Amino acid sequence: MIHVHNIMVDTADGRQGSPFAPRAYLGAIDASATAAVITDGSVLTGGGTAYGTSSGILDYFANFLGFDWGFTTSGDSYSNFPVALDGDEKFYATVYDLNAHEYVVVAYDTVAADGSTLTVDSIQASSAGGVAHTFPTGSIIFQSTADGSPLQFGLHTGGNALYYAVGSVENEPIYHFDDFATAGNRAHLTATGIQSVRGLRPYQDTIGRYPNFMLNVGIADLAGVTGVPSA
Repeated sequence: MIHVHNIMVDTADGRQGSPFAPRAYLGAIDASATAAVITDGSVLTGGGTAYGTSSGILDYFANFLGFDWGFTTSGDSYSNFPVALDGDEKFYATVYDLNAHEYVVVAYDTVAADGSTLTVDSIQASSAGGVAHTFPTGSIIFQSTADGSPLQFGLHTGGNALYYAVGSVENEPIYHFDDFATAGNRAHLTATGIQSVRGLRPYQDTIGRYPNFMLNVGIADLAGVTGVPSA
C-alpha cells in the first residue's frame, strides 16, 4: 500500500512543506526590505514578503535538517537527522530565485532553537561568481545536496512497524452543559459526544532496534527550478 504524502504550502506565517520535503521562503531583515544579501555568516529568515508583519516565534526552518524537534513541555528534544548526510557535520540548503533562475547553495551546521533562522556557515556553490549574492524576498529555500540538487525523503514501513492500542476509555459518552441544569439533566445549552483513548508506537525488538522502517533519500523535481544539477 502506498500512501501519498501531500506537500503543503499555504499562507501560514511559519514552517512550510514537511520534514520529508523542507521548504521555506526567504524573508528580509524587516517588512519594508525587498531583498536579502547572502554571504558567509548571513542569518537567513523565512516568511517571504510577509516577514515582520507578525509577532511571536515563527518556526520557518523547523522542517530542515539540523533542527531539534521538541516532544515535551519539559524541553526533551531529538534532532530530525542527528548526523549530516556527508558525515562532515554540515547540512546544505539552496536559495533559488524563481524569476531570475539564479541560486546559491549554503552550508550550515544547525538551525536556531526556535526554528526561526538558519545561519550560513559558508557559500558552497552558486549560479554566479563572487561571494555576495542578493535574492528577492519570497525566493524559495529547499534542502539540497552540496551542489544544489533538491533533496526529498520517503518513509517506507513493513509489517508490524507500528503497534496500535486502545486505552481504558473507548467510545464513552460525554456531555457538556452550559448554565444550570434541571433535575432531569436538561440545560439551556447541551452538547453530547464520545471520547476514546488510543495510541500508536513503533515496534522495538529486544535489543533496542526499530525494524521495518526504511527512509529513502532522493532528488526532487521542483516546478520552476532549473539550472541546478537535478534539472
